[in-house]
This record gives sequence, C-alpha cells and structure tokens, in this order.
Amino acid sequence: HRLASTSFCDVIAMFEEGELIEYGTHEELLDKNKKYAEMFQVQAQYYKEDEVAVTEDVAADGLLQYD
Repeated sequence: HRLASTSFCDVIAMFEEGELIEYGTHEELLDKNKKYAEMFQVQAQYYKEDEVAVTEDVAADGLLQYD
C-alpha cells in the first residue's frame, strides 16, 4: 500500500507477522522513528522524486516562471 494515504487516517495499526507492533496517528508513528517511519521514508523518496519530475516537466513546458 502507498503509505502517503495513511497520513489522512485517524489512527494507524501496524502489524508484523500477525502481531501489533505500532499504533498511533501518522505523526505519532513518525515521531517514534521505528518501522512505520522507516517504511514511510522509503516510500516518501519516490513521492519526492515524482514531485521533482513533475516540476521539471512543467518548467520545460514554459508553464513555470522563475524570478
């Protein structure tokens, strides 16, 4: 699953091998800096790369102007 969508959840329960290993809000789990945070950061790098690619594409089309 894409973990970006979890930031909109009220609470997140993370399981590993059938056991509850983390439970809390997106921010709480990031602050704990355990498995959830690790997985989120791994996926977040792809979102950041996509964001840069989109920005570069838009700039190449002349739709963005830089001061």
